[in-house]
Amino acid sequence: MNLVEQSPSGKYPFYTRNVGSFYADRYTHDATGVIVAGEGNFFPKFVSGKFGLHQRAYFISSKDPSISAPVIYEVIKSNVKYLNAVAVGSTVKSLRRFCFENMPLPAGIDYSKLSQRLDVIYQQILNEEAKQKELERTKKLLLAKYFRFR
Repeated sequence: MNLVEQSPSGKYPFYTRNVGSFYADRYTHDATGVIVAGEGNFFPKFVSGKFGLHQRAYFISSKDPSISAPVIYEVIKSNVKYLNAVAVGSTVKSLRRFCFENMPLPAGIDYSKLSQRLDVIYQQILNEEAKQKELERTKKLLLAKYFRFR
């Protein structure tokens, strides 16, 4: 998607190469994985659900079903210095596919077991975030019902 497709009242999160929160009226993905901006801020974002993705941002997931999105997120998060070091370009640093493909992975780890453990933790985080969104929605409704804002 392009930046012009963002909408302040949009229903879906819209992830771009910029830091900040954006929304859009449509989504490009309904998935769980990791988003990394292709330019600028290379810190990853863990996402789950429906969202829009800017054309200069990467959605990363594993080809191996035994390696879950939380593991991918933690591996990328631990390699942010590496990503900054291998980014290409003279004026604006950019990531390319090879930057991720050549990213060093810690050896001697049973990624399948790690996935099982992290999946439980990340599911709890997602559940708490959903509860928080519902409470914020309820708060807005109650404030609108009981108070007039001018």
